[in-house]
Amino acid sequence: MRLSKVLILTACSFILTTSISSAGVSAADVQPNTSPSASNVVVADLETRFESRVFYYPVGFGVPKSLPNFKTEDGYIGTLVLVSYNTVDGIVAARYEGYVYR
Repeated sequence: MRLSKVLILTACSFILTTSISSAGVSAADVQPNTSPSASNVVVADLETRFESRVFYYPVGFGVPKSLPNFKTEDGYIGTLVLVSYNTVDGIVAARYEGYVYR
């Protein structure tokens, strides 16, 4: 009885493994766009700017490692990453830097 359960579970795991591995897309199936037509090419025309900000948090509040979807006052958006921090008198000053886009 116990041996038959082991054999059934082994067979099921083998079937599941082979069905998952054969369902993947190989890199050879994906072809690059080699069309000479400019209408087939998408070009991002974004303005970029380097942004450096300092935010203050109370000790124990928790300082995030990044600020995704950070929006500036003038319409730029991007992700800022924590680069340094300093603790003085129970306040954490955290400096974030990164590029923002518009």
